Amino acid sequence: MSLRSFTRRIRIWHRWLGLAALGSGCLHFFLTGRSGRSLARPVGILLLLTAAGLSSAGQSEGRVRPQFRFQPPVVLEETSGMLFWKGGLWQHADGGAGPLLYETDTADGRIRRSVRVLDVWNRDWEDIAQDDSHVYVGDFGNNADGARRDLAIYRIRKADLAEVSDSGGVSADRIAFRYPDMPDTVAAPNRTDHDCEAMVCLDGRLLLFTKRWVSNGTVLYTVPALPGEHVATKVDSFDTGGLVTGADLDPATGRIVLTGYSRMLARFLWVFYDHPPGMPFRGRSLRIGLAGPAQTEAVAFVGSDLLFLGSERFRMLPARVESLAIGGALPAVATVPGKRKRHRVRPPAGRP
Repeated sequence: MSLRSFTRRIRIWHRWLGLAALGSGCLHFFLTGRSGRSLARPVGILLLLTAAGLSSAGQSEGRVRPQFRFQPPVVLEETSGMLFWKGGLWQHADGGAGPLLYETDTADGRIRRSVRVLDVWNRDWEDIAQDDSHVYVGDFGNNADGARRDLAIYRIRKADLAEVSDSGGVSADRIAFRYPDMPDTVAAPNRTDHDCEAMVCLDGRLLLFTKRWVSNGTVLYTVPALPGEHVATKVDSFDTGGLVTGADLDPATGRIVLTGYSRMLARFLWVFYDHPPGMPFRGRSLRIGLAGPAQTEAVAFVGSDLLFLGSERFRMLPARVESLAIGGALPAVATVPGKRKRHRVRPPAGRP
């Protein structure tokens, strides 16, 4: 066998081993899920990173690499929601971390204030949203068995948040809701279509974007942004090509952004714009693939053209906050209203 043939064969085997490692790692991820906090063994993670292609040679064409900003403090290593308000990045951690909101510095992630939401607990906080007068915290994670009957969103007055001191507390109104089509049967972990990790507030309604473990994509439900018991209204659906884990709204432009990852752990953003009020899937849309493996769980507009992305600690991958400028991409690669064509975005100049 010639040296050239031998080298070619080695390369082919390396590719097959990489694909096998990637498939094994992803299968383990979706069998164990996040509820156990043990998503893959360290060796599996190393193989997964190799298969994902951390070198520039392994990057998919058109993927954009967000800019690293900072590594968050330990209490936010499992960040699950974020929003930008009054010059600070407000974040919260995942379920079981305590009913705490953190105001952090956008430059280095330093915690300016921690605020306790009184008389509630963090069963599974998954996202945070805002309007002019309130902040909303979504306790609607439902991946454990798909059978939660205490889904809730906590409404907090911004005036109270603005005045409270570090380590102080604020009260919250409870917005309880249920899905009109959620089955009564208990599902296996990560086998429900009624999990939710993404929310925005628009025109007095809370828009909930589900994380569909079985059917993939997302379904949009709405709930009135008012205290009380509500039945969510099913509005629309969209094939995101993966699991949706975070959302935000830019009130100045009306843009709505969703983030998440595919079943092969490839990260993405969907930006929806030029749409009818409250109907983001009926306007124009843009898909942006994100380079680099991470468990991205949160997204926030910091101005109309800049996004911050929060990724939680994933075994050997540290938690991190990144940023991505999107303004220049939108006019150049707009889609025809009503069509859901994916677009590749060229990486920014100077980035791999």
